[in-house]
Amino acid sequence: MTKITENTNKGIGLVETKYFTFANPPDEFILESGEKLSPVTLAYETHGTLNSDKSNAILILHALSGNAHVAGFHEGTGSRLVG
Repeated sequence: MTKITENTNKGIGLVETKYFTFANPPDEFILESGEKLSPVTLAYETHGTLNSDKSNAILILHALSGNAHVAGFHEGTGSRLVG
């Protein structure tokens, strides 16, 4: 990872990982096998602004990376998976 300072923060800039939790009991997430997951927490990042007709949204699934970070910089570090 690269140490980021204010002068080297380029591209989309600083991003923050956000979390959404769902499937809390009694509304568990039921798998095809019948097993239940509860609760389920998704980590995600947003970049830019969603336009009025919501046509500029892109969903990137990358479960093999082990986290939700795709582009931009977190406080103190940087990465370039996309862009």
